Amino acid sequence: MSASKYAEWSKDQLIARILELDQRLDTSSAKNTQPSASSADSERNSKKISESSAFDKNGDSNRPIQQATLPAKKVKPPRPFQLEKTVFLAFRFAYCGWDYNGLAYQTERTPLPTVEGKIFEALLKAHLIESPATCNFSRCGRTDKGVSAMGQVISLNVRHSERRPIVYCDVLNRILPPDIRFTGFAVPPPGFNARFSCKQRHYKYLFAKNYPGGTLDIERMNDAAALYLGEHDFRNFCKIDASKQITNYRRRILSSKIICVDPATELYAFDLQGTAFLWHQVRCMVAILFLVGQHLEPISIVSDLLDTQKVPNKPVYDLASEFPLILYDCMFDDIEWVLPTDDETTAPRITKHLYEKTYHQWHNLRIREQIASFMMDAANQRISQYGVLQYTGSSVNIGEGELKSSKRYVPILQRARQESVEVVNERYKRKKGLDGPTASEEISSSMNED
Repeated sequence: MSASKYAEWSKDQLIARILELDQRLDTSSAKNTQPSASSADSERNSKKISESSAFDKNGDSNRPIQQATLPAKKVKPPRPFQLEKTVFLAFRFAYCGWDYNGLAYQTERTPLPTVEGKIFEALLKAHLIESPATCNFSRCGRTDKGVSAMGQVISLNVRHSERRPIVYCDVLNRILPPDIRFTGFAVPPPGFNARFSCKQRHYKYLFAKNYPGGTLDIERMNDAAALYLGEHDFRNFCKIDASKQITNYRRRILSSKIICVDPATELYAFDLQGTAFLWHQVRCMVAILFLVGQHLEPISIVSDLLDTQKVPNKPVYDLASEFPLILYDCMFDDIEWVLPTDDETTAPRITKHLYEKTYHQWHNLRIREQIASFMMDAANQRISQYGVLQYTGSSVNIGEGELKSSKRYVPILQRARQESVEVVNERYKRKKGLDGPTASEEISSSMNED
């Protein structure tokens, strides 16, 4: 009988099976404890030989005892794990991204683990899938190295048991590291795909109003953020990926504003919602808002960069830091995120474990924040005592807490421009020997690309 068969047995069935095997073992042992006369004589002879071999002819007991080695028993290899029945589910989960090399699983070795790499390890360890390549896997929004998520979504086929329901979120959370937490699952409608079925994505980018040597003008940033609303060509607000051969850079922004997260610490966020986003689009949008907030660029710079007739090629400028970016939510039609309710105690038990592990994570970070705050108090005391040397050049806040300095600030519209999308795509085609449109190019003309 395979191990997967036992996994579906109830507790009472397993106990009954153990008692049956114990009874068989006792019966077998009783038969073996009644040796025949010939076997008894053989046993006594072998005992004498064993005792005499311990000493030499002179009775020297210092010589090593010669013991016969028994042949090793052949152990049958375990039968390979096989999924007897699967079900297609969608899962919602959150993760802190600063210790990961991004969300997506990588076949090559990466400096840090990936979030999906850890999830696949947990799925395989729990025997919920046979292989990442055969589970019909899809993700909602790919996040880069250092980026976090609170409402990320994946969909895949997982093992299913009708006899005893599997508590998926609890099983995975007990295997995963504490900075990755599954918070719910759903049975999606037919044809569901975590990426292409998503109707809306919600991002938040955290930042402090005050920084060394300056204060961001929140009102100016909010006015500039409002100019992103609607459908625009965002080719000047993204990184071109020639391998995707994207030709459609129009994306629709549903909400774009600056919100206050914590008035006490003057922590703010760029709150952004849209149907889909290009590679590095959010970080490029934030970078321009920071320049407006520092009075280095006019509010109209947003409109200028959205006008591809006026600015056909993207000017060179720095991305905003990845660390404060959060994929806050992913929204779908006809999806309800739940926890198992097969028993009245199941969901409360899962919630308790989820809360305790999340609290432990939060508590450690909160204590570290307070320790860092004490260090800031010490630094502020020295500033009050000695003052700060004023930097004569230009300092730019890009959201990572450390200013980027240069001798002179060059306005965005006066900077060098990158190559056009058409040139980059055509050079890639020639390099790869591609004549017609690629599959990615055909998809990008009708589907949004993250």
